Amino acid sequence: MSDILAFLTWWLLVCLAGWLVWPLLFHMLPRLPERGYALSKACGLLLIGYVLWILSALGYLRISGGGVLFSAVVVTCLALRFGNAGGALNWLGKHVRLMFVVEGVFFVCFAIFAYVRALNPDIVGTEKPMEFAFLNSILRGAEIPPRDPWLSGYAISYYYFGYVIIGMLTRVSGVLPGVGFNLGVA
Repeated sequence: MSDILAFLTWWLLVCLAGWLVWPLLFHMLPRLPERGYALSKACGLLLIGYVLWILSALGYLRISGGGVLFSAVVVTCLALRFGNAGGALNWLGKHVRLMFVVEGVFFVCFAIFAYVRALNPDIVGTEKPMEFAFLNSILRGAEIPPRDPWLSGYAISYYYFGYVIIGMLTRVSGVLPGVGFNLGVA
């Protein structure tokens, strides 16, 4: 897969995660001027990742394409059940310009950071090798908690939820782990 196609795939997946959860945010955040639309991408990734993480930790799912799809369906059902999809679509029809501005700002910012990361894609320096090892551990094992790449037989005992989200996008998009890591940094 080309780097441009990988970038566009990740952009589309992040937008899709936001669109799936937006009816819930529309209902929960009525005082925000954009009714939560600008937060929807981050919240969508967090909610889908959280459902995947919890169900994986309980042994019901694996961090795989099917696990991510199931988690997205659960989040979508919750958003439709407890959200206001009809109201969100009506509101969106009246505020199309705002939607395009939010989407445009996200796309441009993501593209700039992906381009900067593409100029130096090496996974060296600071904590990047450790972070890449965590991501590979999540992708390799597909179990929660993931195995620590250095301490054989032990699980990662500290922060790794962000790597679950990046691993989730890497699995679904089908990109190589190095490309997924760099897109996650962007």
